[in-house]
Amino acid sequence: MGAAAFALDALTKERQATVSAVTGLTPEQLRWAPASGTNPIGFLLFHVFRTEDLLTHTHLASIPQVWERDGWASRWKLPPAPAGATGNGWTAQQVTAFQVSPLDELLAYGRAVRDASAHVIRSLDPTELDGSAAPSNPQMTRGRVLSMLITHEAEHHGQIELIVGLLKTGPAAGRTP
Repeated sequence: MGAAAFALDALTKERQATVSAVTGLTPEQLRWAPASGTNPIGFLLFHVFRTEDLLTHTHLASIPQVWERDGWASRWKLPPAPAGATGNGWTAQQVTAFQVSPLDELLAYGRAVRDASAHVIRSLDPTELDGSAAPSNPQMTRGRVLSMLITHEAEHHGQIELIVGLLKTGPAAGRTP
């Protein structure tokens, strides 16, 4: 199995687990956060998808992100932030103010990003994985970007699973933990 096939297999399995964790959640559940200053599930999904879009299309392929190319940027009102914002660096107030779309629309963006990302990843030349993916940061190689894509979603998938568990068993479910 080559690097691209390995990365796509890992990304596919992680995405299936992430989607499974959120399937059936209501808009209120997507907005729920376990404590003040923590990220709600819907924001975490948005962040995972935006980060994949940025890393894959900007760093691996130097092509427009699905976010801009396919008009997703006009569907959600984001807090003032630098162009291409993924949610990194947002204040707690900005995260709270973020109006997440219905789950099906959020997942549709995630599918669009993944479809486009898979095309980019399949086209990578395995002999160039040690090459720089960011001219301003020589340590950011194409191989490192692939690794980041996998670990980033895995880390946030774990957070989502934890929040869903709290949501379904704790005070938000009408029970004390």
